[in-house]
Parts: sequence; structure tokens; C-alpha cells
Amino acid sequence: MPNTPLMNMPLPVPSTTQGIGVAPAGQSWGELYNQDLGIVDGHNHAPGFGAPVPSSGIAINADLPINGNNLTLLRSVRMSSQASPLALGTDLGCLYVSGVDLYFNDTSGNQIRITSAGGVAGTPGSIGGLASPAAATYTVGSKQFEFTSSSGVRANMSGGPLSIYDPQAGGHRVTVNVPVGLSADYAVTFPSALPAAPKIVTLDNTGAIASTTDVDGTTLQLSGSVLSVKALGIGTGQVAAQAITAAKIANGTITNTQQSFGTPSTTSDVAIKSYVDGLITSVQTLTWSNNGVSFFWAKDSFGIVHLRGSFVNIAGFPNQSGTTLPAGFRPSTNRIFPVIVFDNGGNPTNTYVTINSGGLLTFHVAAIGNSFCDGITFLGEQ
Repeated sequence: MPNTPLMNMPLPVPSTTQGIGVAPAGQSWGELYNQDLGIVDGHNHAPGFGAPVPSSGIAINADLPINGNNLTLLRSVRMSSQASPLALGTDLGCLYVSGVDLYFNDTSGNQIRITSAGGVAGTPGSIGGLASPAAATYTVGSKQFEFTSSSGVRANMSGGPLSIYDPQAGGHRVTVNVPVGLSADYAVTFPSALPAAPKIVTLDNTGAIASTTDVDGTTLQLSGSVLSVKALGIGTGQVAAQAITAAKIANGTITNTQQSFGTPSTTSDVAIKSYVDGLITSVQTLTWSNNGVSFFWAKDSFGIVHLRGSFVNIAGFPNQSGTTLPAGFRPSTNRIFPVIVFDNGGNPTNTYVTINSGGLLTFHVAAIGNSFCDGITFLGEQ
């Protein structure tokens, strides 16, 4: 008599198995039927106790206790994403996914985020979201932190005010701040290399810092760490006509110490020597004397040349040159100025003085007497 392959139940054979009283004891239809029902009643689908139940044969519709046992031989655990971290009173000691990240609720109900932004979430004292290939490394020898987004590539940094300290105990700091209420983002780019010599630093509208502007040494000069205007460095060529007006100069700003004066000699014969900053710039041999009244010229901050003093025609020759004004104190074209001559009898006579573009000052008077230059002013253009 055959047995079934999965549960080893005796299998009655139609037309062969006999009934009770005919078949040997325990081999009749009724006895075998009762025996098989007992085996079916006690089967649990364990090996030898029925066919294993496939996944399609299981409909789990409630929590499935494992009764303290382990789940083994799992290839993976695939979880359904929850709309928000689990927070029920029964959600204790559980692992789950909320959104796209993995969470664990401990037995005190704390919702612990395990992953964030594609990496392991940070814990206090660590960096959230830091995952390979990004790294944060500290080198003991150089005492330097290095943040990289991938191997050999430094990471972008974002934060509030940056404080840079003197690297010693108790060192002071320099803090880099962004203006409060900044209306728009912008970037600042440093020069690609250091200059070979001191330069003036500029910042253009793209945020690029450049160090390509030189100090010319003529109008401006750099002495140590001091940038200043060179003596006589700014002339009419650097100042546009009518660019400097009284409204731009505070009262009391311009004094004699800010003006440049030329002082001729007072030799008793006819030589008049013109000086600027103590240097002889021209010499004229004249039939004129300065009558003991020093002759000066000066230029004010507006570029106006002022003359002062007098000359005496001791020979009575007409059209005599008095002096030649230095460069920077000359008009651009020939100029004529009225003056008064007092003869030896003290009688005044109207005459004139000319100053040409080369700076030559000429008295147009034949009489012996004093010619006064006070009040002669003009724009020193060359």
C-alpha cells in the first residue's frame, strides 16, 4: 500500500483495499481513513508535515510576532516610506523610513534620524550630511583642517561672519563681515599673483581685485607705506580748467606755506636772479634796479600767478626786460598789464608791462623812475 509523498499518509487503493472484518487489522478502509484524518489535523507544513506555504499563499493582515526569534537569510529589508516620523505610543524600538531617510525610534520615543541628504546624518560633535567622497580631515603636523567635496577638490564653505585668529594662545582675531542689509549677492576674486613691486589695488564691477596700477613717481610718490603727492607734482596739466572752485576749499586751508614763491636777488647792479625752491632758473642782465623792494612771484591753489614789487629804470632806456618767470608761472599767450611809473619828481605816468608765453617780463617805459608790479595777476598755464 503506497503512502503520500509529503505527509507519509497511508493511501487506500480503490478496488484493492478491503473493509473492516475482511482486511487485516489496521488495513481496512475505515481504519486508514481515520489514521489519515489525524495526520491532517496535526500537520503544520514543517518538513514532513505538509507542503511549504508559498508567499502567494500568505495574506498578512496584522502585526506578525516573531516571538523573540531572528529573521535570517534576508537579502534586504524594503520599507514603505512614511509621510512623517512615526510618533505613536507603540512606535518604540522601531526602524523605518520617513520621506527618503532612515529613522530609528528608541524605547523612550526619541525619533533619531540616521541618514540625511544621501549620507549618514550627523550627531552632536559631527558634521551632518558628510558622506564619501566628501571629507573633513585634520592634519596634526600642520594643525590644519581640510574640507574636500571629493578627492583633492576643496569644498565650498558657507557661514556667517568669519573670525581669523592669530594662531597662538590668547591671540586676537580679525573678523570678516558682510554689510547688514546687503541687497544682492556678489563675489570678490583675488589677484592671480602677487605684484613684483608695490601697486595700487583696485576693485572692478565684477568683484575682481587687481594690483596693476602703478605710482608714477611724478605726480604721486610712495615712501615706505605713505602714498603722497610729490612736491610740484600736480600742475595745470593734471587739473581741468575751473575744476577747483572756492566751494571746494575750506577757509584757512591755503596759506603762504602752501604757495610756491620765487625770490630774486637784490644785487646793486643790473643782475636779477630768479629762484624757485632755492634753485636759480634764469638770469637777466638789465638796466633796471629793484629799488630795494624785493620782487616776488607766487602761484595760488587756483593756478593764478601773483606779482609783487617794483623796478627802477636807471638808464632811461625803453622796452627793457625785467626778468623771465619760470615754467609753470607763464601765460599761454602774450599778455599786457597797465602799470604806473613814478618819475624822479614823483609824478605818475601810465604805461604797461608785457609778459609773453616764454615768461619774459618787459617794462614799456623810457622815463627814469619806479614801475610797480603789485596787482598783476594771470593764469599760470605753462
